[in-house]
Amino acid sequence: MIKRVEEYLDEVSFPVPKKKIVNYAKLHHVPENILDALLALPEQSYGSLQEVKEALLTVPFDDGIPKKSIAKMEEEKVNEQQKMKQSVNLHEFTQMGDEENQESV
Repeated sequence: MIKRVEEYLDEVSFPVPKKKIVNYAKLHHVPENILDALLALPEQSYGSLQEVKEALLTVPFDDGIPKKSIAKMEEEKVNEQQKMKQSVNLHEFTQMGDEENQESV
């Protein structure tokens, strides 16, 4: 993956903060796994592509996915489940109100 990061970031002008590296990656539609790895980098300014690659070596991965991204995905899944539950509850509440309106007619 480090080699692929090098290919995608070869035109970045260093030094640059992490935020700009991530923005560059988004604008250039890098693959999601590369973007996840860049998002997992420590917040700091990077003086060269070599520094980015060295920092990526310190990012903890689990099955090729940065652990930080796994936690984020789990959080998003929980949030999505909560939204679905709220949506179902709202739908049930709306139906209940419709039934009460029909009974009063």
